[in-house]
Amino acid sequence: MAEGNVVDDAVGNIFGKLGITGMAAAIITIIFGIVVIIYDEFLALIIGLYLIIIGVIQLVQYIPTVMAKKK
Repeated sequence: MAEGNVVDDAVGNIFGKLGITGMAAAIITIIFGIVVIIYDEFLALIIGLYLIIIGVIQLVQYIPTVMAKKK
């Protein structure tokens, strides 16, 4: 199993337990990433970039599923 799949599964499980799925999870992740970056600490920058990247990946993966459902 690739490490990326483990991360996606972990993030998906967290949002799934909260009842947040799909686009909402991606947008929430991006927003939290931006909020973390606002603080000037180096670790905050790394964590913020990580959250933004994960959020963008989730959003990109979610869009084709929505488009497929509309067809």
